[in-house]
Amino acid sequence: MADRQSPPWQQEPDAPRAELPTVAEMLGHTLEELDNARNGLSEAAAWLRSDWSPAGSSLTAAESAARSTARAEIATAKAAIDRAKAALYEALP
Repeated sequence: MADRQSPPWQQEPDAPRAELPTVAEMLGHTLEELDNARNGLSEAAAWLRSDWSPAGSSLTAAESAARSTARAEIATAKAAIDRAKAALYEALP
């Protein structure tokens, strides 16, 4: 699924109508987008694990709390994506 395409209802109104996807195509594109979302969350989490400048400086209490909250929410979102993907894999024809 190399070419990224929009679902038929998101296409321009005057554009020629694309054929509706098969169930397998619909589920496959959905899985691909979920993979993209999960990869984006992994990248965001990597930024939160990054060092910062000035080197050796500490985060403020607010920054530390925000970082912890964001990391927890990212983990929760990734788990939700994993559950959605598992459900879709079970339904693949």
